Amino acid sequence: MVGNLGRWRSEARRILKDRPKLESLSGGDLFQKAREVQWRAKSGENLRRLLPDAYALGIEASRRALGMMHFEVQVMGAIALFEGYITEMQTGEGKTLTATLPVILRGITGSGVHVVTSNDYLARRDAETMGKVYTLLGMKTGCIQQQMPDDERRQNYDCDITYGTASEVGFDFLRDRLKKGAGAEEMPNRSIFHGTGGSEAPVQRGHYFALIDEADSILIDEARTPLII
Repeated sequence: MVGNLGRWRSEARRILKDRPKLESLSGGDLFQKAREVQWRAKSGENLRRLLPDAYALGIEASRRALGMMHFEVQVMGAIALFEGYITEMQTGEGKTLTATLPVILRGITGSGVHVVTSNDYLARRDAETMGKVYTLLGMKTGCIQQQMPDDERRQNYDCDITYGTASEVGFDFLRDRLKKGAGAEEMPNRSIFHGTGGSEAPVQRGHYFALIDEADSILIDEARTPLII
């Protein structure tokens, strides 16, 4: 871990040093830069190689959309998150802003990213606020809320980035499995249904990547209560 800290710090500093080169770009040019990175990702280029470019774009988009800049420690945390580590940050250190960077890098693949929060309010707030950042880079943001009908859930899960609580995302997963049949080992594919609408079609389109906010609460505390349909 100590060795990783030094590596993450060095890479974070390089990213922050390169980011100002994007300031002179117009909104359209920034969008085009993001599309180029997206094309490289969809062409099969390793995402780890794309991380510096994607993170620099995310930092610049945050500056333009929110007037907020990532600090070195936030970029370090974002690199750690992409590499699969749990990252602990104190209240006020900007974990919501930190999370945007790995979400952007995973989101450019078009495979769908889930950002799991502890309550509906945070899901809605973060989707609305951080969605401004993602929009500048050409990505769509969705949000799952209680009492949302299935058609609306599908539309939100079809976005590049979807926010929702652990219970909402978890229950949608369970209901989708029931649509294929008890004991099914694989998630139902929408292609086996007539279109993507209708009460029998699954609402989720896949499970490529999830970033969990408040991991200790969701994976430990809340995990003591099972999701039962």
